[in-house]
Amino acid sequence: MADAVAVFSEGTFEEQIQELVNYFARGLAEDSRAAYIRPFQDALLTPEGQTPLSQDAGRKKKVIGMVREKVVGLSEGNDREIEGFFNLLNSHLVTLFTETSELEPHVSALVGTVLGAPETFTGIKYRVQYPQIIQLIQ
Repeated sequence: MADAVAVFSEGTFEEQIQELVNYFARGLAEDSRAAYIRPFQDALLTPEGQTPLSQDAGRKKKVIGMVREKVVGLSEGNDREIEGFFNLLNSHLVTLFTETSELEPHVSALVGTVLGAPETFTGIKYRVQYPQIIQLIQ
């Protein structure tokens, strides 16, 4: 969990989610990028009179689940960016989904996504998968 603390030390939950979404959106054409990002921006907003997102674990789970569902590959980026993306996403998953039954489907989906990446990503695949596998067996 020390890694999660280091990862979480920069930015709010909202800023970190925006960073994750922007990472995936940068591979899209300019005209479709805004439409891709919009549902996440909307999910991060707190309607007047509602519990702030920072205090609403259920909404946080929903938002991070939305992000995880969009992960269908390693996306565009260098090894460090890819590893950073998955470290941040995994940290949020482990922090929010404290029950194994909640966490396992998310981590399993990510493991499958990483395993399905082209062979040109072999080195980064192992670095990204190691923490995911550890999460599954803990």
